[in-house]
Amino acid sequence: MKTRFITFRPIWEYRGNCNVCISPEVQINDWLKENPDIEIIHWQACPVGDHNELYITIQYRERED
Repeated sequence: MKTRFITFRPIWEYRGNCNVCISPEVQINDWLKENPDIEIIHWQACPVGDHNELYITIQYRERED
């Protein structure tokens, strides 16, 4: 079973007449819904850059049934 890492960062999109941020928390929840066989081993949240944007890195592996 391989250990893997994935990092989520704020994603900015232009919608309509304004910029919209898709937060790492929302992205993680969506990712977990799409990948129900994931076992999270460890996670770390870190502020990054001049604006201290939150990046979340997850160490995970796929469950073997």
